[in-house]
Amino acid sequence: MNNSYRMQQKRQQDDFTGVVYGLLGSCIWGACMAVSSQGLNDGFSSEDLAFLRYLTSGLLLLPLLVLSNMFRKVGWGRSILLTLLGGPVFALVAVQGFSYAPLTHGTVIQAVTLILCSLLVLFWRSKEVPKFSYLAGILVLFIGLAAVAGPLLPAPAGATGLWKGDLLFVAAGLIWALFLTLIWYWQVDALAATVVVAVLSALIYCPLYLLVHGPLRISMLDFDQIIEQLMFQGILSGVLASFAFSKAVHYLGVSKAVLFPAFSPAVTLLFGILLFHQIPALSQWLGFTVVAAGLCLGFYREAD
Repeated sequence: MNNSYRMQQKRQQDDFTGVVYGLLGSCIWGACMAVSSQGLNDGFSSEDLAFLRYLTSGLLLLPLLVLSNMFRKVGWGRSILLTLLGGPVFALVAVQGFSYAPLTHGTVIQAVTLILCSLLVLFWRSKEVPKFSYLAGILVLFIGLAAVAGPLLPAPAGATGLWKGDLLFVAAGLIWALFLTLIWYWQVDALAATVVVAVLSALIYCPLYLLVHGPLRISMLDFDQIIEQLMFQGILSGVLASFAFSKAVHYLGVSKAVLFPAFSPAVTLLFGILLFHQIPALSQWLGFTVVAAGLCLGFYREAD
């Protein structure tokens, strides 16, 4: 009886911890997407933002790598594959989409793609047929996200080819889904995955960026905006969000953890009020309510 009670308490504690990490990662992700879109409007390119992201996160986490030798813990082959998925390719694809499509498209399409692709991979691996009620919960969630994306923010000035941005967002969601699925499948420690991806990305991408654009490219941009992007891209997105999502996968598993990015659109639109002075429409607020209902149903069914 005592062992059973302890196991139940541990599961509840793990669920609570995983929920906290999932919410934290989603809030940071939503905020960083809004700031990335602002960065493009301020004259940064997607290459600039990726450089600031990995220069900062790589330098911050390099001491941990040196002290702990996490490459050996993760394995060189897995480290390289995780870096290809969760490193500069993802950052470039995700941010470049904002050059063609509005902010709401980016956060909603990436969230939907991430959730759908992760669940398809999970069900394919487990060979389990999902219950109808669980699929209904996911459908409700997607309907809510569609309502959030309905009244579109204007596309970036002078941008054409909305479909290009949407396609890039789909690709970004797919890449991140594969990244999180591999972390779960390989049981990679969250801190090790974050450190390895950040440092390898810095070692590979930053020299290439400097070779192509030169060291003076960044110095020509506004200093205050550089500091803002360093904080959001390097510290919050490059370190904290990656760690939080990996931790959520560790505590909750993929099927629960991938539901939390559905919170990101709410955070993105709140930041959109501050950065772009765009007030969400009533249908968007109602969409958030529908999203919350779908998340609760999906999370509850997974907990059964």
